[in-house]
Amino acid sequence: MTLAAHYLAALGTPQLGVTRLKRLVTACGGLEPLLSGARPDHQPDQQTDRARLEGLLPKIGASTRESLPAAKRVVAEARARGLWVSCWEDADYPLALLQDEAGCAPVLFGEGELPHQVLGPPEDLMACAVVGTRRASAHALGFARDLGRAAARHGLTVVSGLALGIDAAAHEGALEATGAVGPTVAVLGGGHGRLHPAANRGLATRIVQKGGSVISEWPPLTNPQPHYFLRRNRVIAGLSRVVAVIEAGKPSGALNTATHAAELG
Repeated sequence: MTLAAHYLAALGTPQLGVTRLKRLVTACGGLEPLLSGARPDHQPDQQTDRARLEGLLPKIGASTRESLPAAKRVVAEARARGLWVSCWEDADYPLALLQDEAGCAPVLFGEGELPHQVLGPPEDLMACAVVGTRRASAHALGFARDLGRAAARHGLTVVSGLALGIDAAAHEGALEATGAVGPTVAVLGGGHGRLHPAANRGLATRIVQKGGSVISEWPPLTNPQPHYFLRRNRVIAGLSRVVAVIEAGKPSGALNTATHAAELG
């Protein structure tokens, strides 16, 4: 079974989000039993009554069959671009994201290698997220760069969102750390083929060259959308043991990341 393609196809089912899909997969004992029409051993979503759930299950199978050819092409295209593709069941899928009750996407696309610092359970993570405004002051940019460099020198992986401003400064600082291995990970709010902002494409390349990784929940040709960045923020927090907000507006994506960090402990 081509898990990645089947997951992408299943997610096209109306009313089926990542959180509900994860609960159903867990309750049915895997994606294959779910798509085969197996009934959950227990109620996977307390907010969904049994009748509504029974109506959703056959829709998942039908929607998956309809969307599967396109999903297979998406996975093949990602691999042709040199991206790795990792699913919930894979050993290289980050455990901390897998253990997040709200759920991270069942398929991750990535370039480069995910450092070991971000692969363990939440209590074992050796990573620091550094986030903040795109329109940062000179002082804040310098501080973010210094913090990124210091964290990487001490063996931490710096996680951020590849945005202009604080994010880019933190990534740059981590890359400057002498001898650091896998110093930084960038999380995208769209696909690799629609990298945003385009001005940071060179930075993304250097992150991979230095042993880090650029990852996304979305297929390569997915355009960034505002709500995608909210999901990206949760991934940034989920991969990190601590989240540092350098300078941010109110409200802002950085404070949204901090909110997720508080929810995740």
